Amino acid sequence: MIVDRVGLNANRLVANAEGVIVNVDGVLGIATWFVVTVKGVLSFARWVLSNVKGDLSFADGVLTTVDGMLSGAT
Repeated sequence: MIVDRVGLNANRLVANAEGVIVNVDGVLGIATWFVVTVKGVLSFARWVLSNVKGDLSFADGVLTTVDGMLSGAT
């Protein structure tokens, strides 16, 4: 009888431990998804900023050229 109770308690402990492991695995999965999502958002923001920087450099070049042309005309 005591051995049966000890075995039953051990089985419950193992089942509880398995439940905790499954829950932790789920939390880690969510954390991984979150990190990947944030990384994707940051990569997209970096890409946008890179394009804006390129556009600004192009605009600066155009303005410099126009300024040079106007300086030569006056």
